[in-house]
Amino acid sequence: MTEVSANTLTVVFVKKLLDGGEACAKCRDVEARLRADGLMPRVDEIVVARDDDPASPGMVLARR
Repeated sequence: MTEVSANTLTVVFVKKLLDGGEACAKCRDVEARLRADGLMPRVDEIVVARDDDPASPGMVLARR
């Protein structure tokens, strides 16, 4: 996972995966909108927050 510094703007998209491995409805909606608006190239990093894994990068980031 990329370290975020105070002087740099970093866009991180946290994709929440449910127990079955599929993205949550809100994440699917946001990703579809980002793609439709041509904004995905502005996303610097995508991290996954797994419901069933508190050590997943997205869950760790959420706790920070």
